[in-house]
Amino acid sequence: RIAKMCSSEQRRDEDPAVSLRRTVKTACARDCYDTCGMQFEVEDGAICGAARGLPDHPFTKGFLCARGMKDHENRVTNRVGFPHVRGASVPALAKCKAPWLRVTWDTALDTVAGKLKEVIEQHGVDSVLQVDFAGNASLLTSGFTARLWNVLGIAETDYTLCTASGATALRYHFGSTYGVQPEEILGEKLIVLWAFNACVSSAHFWRCVQDAKRAGARVVCVDCRKTESVAGCDLWIQPRPNTDFALAMGIANFLITNNKVDNDFIAKYTSGYEEYRTEAEKWPLDRVSRLTGVSEAMIITLAQMYMDTRPSVIMIGIGLQKARFGGEAVRAVSLLPVLTGQHRGHFFSNGSAYNVDTDYISGRSQVTKKRRLVSMVDLGRLLAQGEFKFVYIFNMNAAVTLPNSLAVREGLLRKDVFVVVNDTHWTETVAHADAVLPAASFLEKDDLNVPWTHPYLQMGWRVVPPFAESRDEIWALREIARRLGVTDALLDEDPIHALEVALKNAFAPGFDFQDLLAGRLCKMQPRPRDVYQTPSGMIEFHSTTAESDGHAPLPAQFPFDEQMLCAMPSTGRPLFTLITSADPLHTHTQFQAVLGPLPPVLTINPEDAEMLGVVHEDQVEVRGNNAACVRLRARVSDSVPRGVVWAPKEALGLCGTPQNVLTAGTPQALGGGPTFNSTRVSVRKAAN
Repeated sequence: RIAKMCSSEQRRDEDPAVSLRRTVKTACARDCYDTCGMQFEVEDGAICGAARGLPDHPFTKGFLCARGMKDHENRVTNRVGFPHVRGASVPALAKCKAPWLRVTWDTALDTVAGKLKEVIEQHGVDSVLQVDFAGNASLLTSGFTARLWNVLGIAETDYTLCTASGATALRYHFGSTYGVQPEEILGEKLIVLWAFNACVSSAHFWRCVQDAKRAGARVVCVDCRKTESVAGCDLWIQPRPNTDFALAMGIANFLITNNKVDNDFIAKYTSGYEEYRTEAEKWPLDRVSRLTGVSEAMIITLAQMYMDTRPSVIMIGIGLQKARFGGEAVRAVSLLPVLTGQHRGHFFSNGSAYNVDTDYISGRSQVTKKRRLVSMVDLGRLLAQGEFKFVYIFNMNAAVTLPNSLAVREGLLRKDVFVVVNDTHWTETVAHADAVLPAASFLEKDDLNVPWTHPYLQMGWRVVPPFAESRDEIWALREIARRLGVTDALLDEDPIHALEVALKNAFAPGFDFQDLLAGRLCKMQPRPRDVYQTPSGMIEFHSTTAESDGHAPLPAQFPFDEQMLCAMPSTGRPLFTLITSADPLHTHTQFQAVLGPLPPVLTINPEDAEMLGVVHEDQVEVRGNNAACVRLRARVSDSVPRGVVWAPKEALGLCGTPQNVLTAGTPQALGGGPTFNSTRVSVRKAAN
C-alpha cells in the first residue's frame, strides 16, 4: 500500500540490480529550530556528495547549515556498526575498563532481554529506567519507541532538560506555548531578540529577521553577552545575568504608568490585570536599573520603542529559562506584548500550534499503567544512589548533556546496574554501558520530524541502507519484546499507520497524508493566535493554574541573591556566573567527529582576566560549588561583562572532563527545568 503511494523517486524498496542515480527528498531530524528540507543524490545504495537544501521549502529556502552539509560524512564516521557486550571485567577495575566483545544481534538481544526480565522479576518495573531525549527528534524514533516501555510500565524521566520551565510559564498565562509563525516575521515593525542568538541557533529565523529589517523593521537584542546577533541589530540591551525578570517588569511599569497600554484589548481578552498592575508598580526604573545594570535612559528607550512600534514580536531564547528562576523570567517577558494589545506576540516554541497526536504515537493514550516519573535534571543523584538496576539509554548522550554529570557517570558505572545504549555513534555514554546496540541514522530509516517552529512537513523516507549491521530502534525493541514474551497490539501496529492516525487533524486545507507519503511538501494548520487554552479561555495575568500548582499566580521574582550580582562576594574569592549556549558548528554533542570537537574555551572579560593574571590562550581551571574542576583555554574578550564567563555548552575540558560536572542537578521550582545559566564558578590560572 505504501509503495503504491510513494512516487518512483521516493520508493522505499529498490531493485539492487538496477543502477539508477536518483534524488531522494527528506528532512533533517535534528532537535533544531529549522527542520530543514534536504535532498540527496543516491546511486547504487550510496550517497553521492553533500546534501542540498530544498529550494522550494518556504522557510529553509534551499540553505543548509554546516551540519546538514556534513550529514553524509557523519553517517559513516565513528559509527557503532555492530552489537557489542562487555567481556568479563576485573573486579578491581571499573566496568568501563572491561573489553568490548563484538557479538551477533541474537546474542546481544538475548543478553539484554534476559537481564531486563531478571531485574523486573527481582526488583520490579520501577527499578528499570528509560532515558532518552531528542538526538533524533522525529516522531517514530523519539515517540513510537516508547510503546514497549509504556506497555511494561517501567520508570521514565520527565523530559525537563530543555524547554520545560519556559513551556510551563507560557501555559500558565496562555494555555499553550505557541506564538508568532516565522512567515509573520516579515510583517513585524519591531523584533526583540530576548536571549535569542538567532544568528547561531536558527540561521533561517535570522534570515527572516534580517529580511524584516531591510523592509524597515527595527531589531533589538537583549542579552548579557555580546552575541553574534548583536552586529545585525539596531540596539543592544545588556542586563546582568538572571535579571531579565526585573527588566521586563520595569518596562511593564513604564508602559502602565505612562498610560501606553491597550485597555480595550486587556478588558476583552485578559483576566487578572489589576493584580498584575499592582505587582508591576513595585518595579520603578531606579530599582530596575540598580539590579539589571541597565541605565534608566536605556530602559526608557526600549520601552518607548516597544510602545510606539507595532506590530512587534519578542523572540524568547531557550537559554533564558535555563536559570534558577528562568521560568519566571519567561512569564514576565511573554506578558509584555499583551499590554500593547497583541495576541501571543511572542515566539518560544510552536510545537503545540500543530494538532499532532504524539500520545498516540508513543502509545501513552492507549495504556492505563501509571509509570514512575523521575526528574531528568536530578537524574545524576538518583543514578548514583542506585535507584535503578537496568537503564536503557537511546537518542541521547546522557553522560555529557545531563547536569551533575559526575554523579551521572558514577551511577552508570555501578556494578549493580545494567546499562544498555542504543545509539548510532560511539559516544561518551556508550563507554559507560554493558551492552551497545547499533541504531540506524535518520538517513537509513523512514520517519517524520514535525517542526517546532514552522508548519511544513517533508516525509523522511530512507535515503540509503543502514550502516553495517545497524537496525532501527523500533525493530530492536520489538525483538526485545518478543524475547520477553510481551504481546500487545501497540507493538504490532505499522508505524506509518500510526503516523496517519496522529496527523489526521494536522493538515492545512489542500494537503493530506497521501500527499505526504507521495513526497509532497505539506503544510500543517496552526492553531489561531487569539484562542487561549487556559481555564478561563482568556490570557490570564493572574494564572489560576499556577495557583493550583502551588506557584505564585503572578510572575514572581524571588529575592535576588546579591552574590549573583558581583564578581567579588563577601568571601573575597572571585566568583563568576557561567553562561553556556550553542556553538555554530554543533547540535549538542553531535558532529564532533567530522566538524571537530566543541571548543574547550572560556570567554572572560579583560578586566577580570587582568585581576586573575590570565592572558589570552592561557589554560584556566574552572571550579564549581561541588569542587569539580574543568580545565579550559581562556579567550579574553569584552563580549562578556565583568563577573560573567561564557563557554560553548556541553563541551569537554582539555583533560576530557565534561563541562556539566560544574552544573547542579537541582530542578527549578517552576517546571522542573535546569539551572545551567545560574552556575557559579571560580576561575584561576592553571599550573603548567
